[in-house]
Amino acid sequence: MANKCTISKEQNGYRHLNDTDKFLHVPTELQVINLGSSHGLNGFDYSEASIKGYNMALAAQGFYYDYRILKQYSSHLVDEAVVLLPISYFHHIKNTKVTSLINLINVIIVF
Repeated sequence: MANKCTISKEQNGYRHLNDTDKFLHVPTELQVINLGSSHGLNGFDYSEASIKGYNMALAAQGFYYDYRILKQYSSHLVDEAVVLLPISYFHHIKNTKVTSLINLINVIIVF
């Protein structure tokens, strides 16, 4: 008898993988967001803040994904919103990462 694997649409465990389900319902009119990897993920909590903030960090998230997330959700930010980008010691700077970081900084400056 062969092993079977069944995936059901009703099960949403895959959405909780790496906390990605938080991107299903991103609030609008955000005054501050943070990007970054696990340092940002575990380092920012806006639940008791007097400003409207959202933690967009994910474990092992590099500059490229920071850039893509910021572009995707930029319409959720108010004018002059603050974007926090923690840079961790493991962000080894290579040419591709430098390009992603420069793109990210350019996007942040536009806001």
